[in-house]
Amino acid sequence: MHRAVENMHRRLKETLAQLKRCLEDLYPVLSRVKPWVQEKLKIAEEDFILDHRWDAHEEALALCRQSHLEQTSYFLQRDLSFMREREPVLKQELSRVRNPNRSFHWRTQIWSPHHWNVRKVFQGESEIVPTVISRTSSSLAQPRSDPNQPVYLVEKQRMHTTTTRIPFWRWVNYCYRTYSWMWNAMFIFGIIVPWCSPVSLRALFCIRPFIPDLEINQIDGTLYPRKSSLTHTLCSRLLLLWRHISKSRTEFESRPDTGFIGKGFSRHLNRLWNYFIKGALGTLLIVFFFPLVCLSVSFLSLCVAAFAAVWVPAVTFIFHLVMIFVYDFDSPGLPRNKVCMVVEALLWHISVLGVLQPILALLVALVICPIASLIVFLAAMIRCCCRLIWDVAMFHFLIKRRGRVPSSDSWLVKRIAGPGLSNEHFFQISPEQALAAFEAKLETEELNAFREEVERIILLPQQIYREFVAHCFHPFSATLYKEGVYREVEKEAQELLAALRDQVDRYGMYVVEEK
Repeated sequence: MHRAVENMHRRLKETLAQLKRCLEDLYPVLSRVKPWVQEKLKIAEEDFILDHRWDAHEEALALCRQSHLEQTSYFLQRDLSFMREREPVLKQELSRVRNPNRSFHWRTQIWSPHHWNVRKVFQGESEIVPTVISRTSSSLAQPRSDPNQPVYLVEKQRMHTTTTRIPFWRWVNYCYRTYSWMWNAMFIFGIIVPWCSPVSLRALFCIRPFIPDLEINQIDGTLYPRKSSLTHTLCSRLLLLWRHISKSRTEFESRPDTGFIGKGFSRHLNRLWNYFIKGALGTLLIVFFFPLVCLSVSFLSLCVAAFAAVWVPAVTFIFHLVMIFVYDFDSPGLPRNKVCMVVEALLWHISVLGVLQPILALLVALVICPIASLIVFLAAMIRCCCRLIWDVAMFHFLIKRRGRVPSSDSWLVKRIAGPGLSNEHFFQISPEQALAAFEAKLETEELNAFREEVERIILLPQQIYREFVAHCFHPFSATLYKEGVYREVEKEAQELLAALRDQVDRYGMYVVEEK
């Protein structure tokens, strides 16, 4: 399969290279524009892939059958049949399934605990069990980590879902947002604040503390009062205050009289602090200030809940205006701008892209481009005329009279064609020049042969002496000692060689100049 895919890639590259050469031959100007060439190559590549999409599988199947790989051939044949027959049908069926870009969840509070949904989760299965409320507290409310025991969950809210799939989904969001906000506002300001909060009517008129919230028991799934939500009433606060005062007085009287100031004087200070500051002022605050706060808060909360149908739609409408002019919180999740959409539409899409861009395009196309083209044309004509005048003047006044073919490049001229630069150009000489060059070459060869022979004669005594020493003294592991007389002989030979080379070089230069 890899070999077949590599062959397909190679054929694709060859096709694209051939297409590129054809484009360069047919469109010599447009072929210099890289985006245009890339677009043509991309279209050709897509057409090639579409026309040869099964060739890799067919070639791999043929190679497997030639190699007698029956199992691999079977799976390749199944894969090819699936892609040819079943895949288009499945794509057509699955294309009808449209998933929305974004879903919105709207939660509304369930007012009555009797209508809460208690869900039992055990070993991955979930079921709704009847809601049972107990009046006594429970100690096991946290979910258990033992997988062999069920887990109970309580749902105190109903959830409605909307998506961007339907038309006018923003108006649907407006209706659901208004409904959920109004329902939850009525629950908070009509139930929680006036009846369940620490400053509610219930806290004002009840005698004993009450527990407004419930929690679920993980043993049997029963709803029990949550101890952490214990709320004190007016009477219970007074009772707690005077119990605290009594406890403080008892602790003071039970401690021994070992302080800096004796109990005879500090007792009066303690009574003043507990009975007057804590007791009298605290009682006055609880009796007079606490009912006023409870009544005012409860009355305002009930008024807010009663008029929720009036102010919640207005708040929701203002929120949607903010999403239009400031930031789009309900953006469908596409790669689009979320900030100041109206400003973007008015300034960018309408003013710039709709009005300014066409005007600038017409201005550039009808005024700037023709003027620029005329300027470029005039500059090219002036440059061409100047170059022609310069070339004619240089040729007739300088090159024709003084110029000749240079043997090498210089700062003034540079050779681009001619003898020595390509095989299509040759030097044309006379027979006399050719004979002189041949004689000079022969004499040079004779000089070289003479120099080699004389060098051999000069170095012959040293070579004979080295061979004699090596033949006689090599069995005794002796070597030639190159000092004394041998060093003088060697120095004399080097001087003779240098003189010989100097004479040969001088004669060679004389022969070349003479020819």
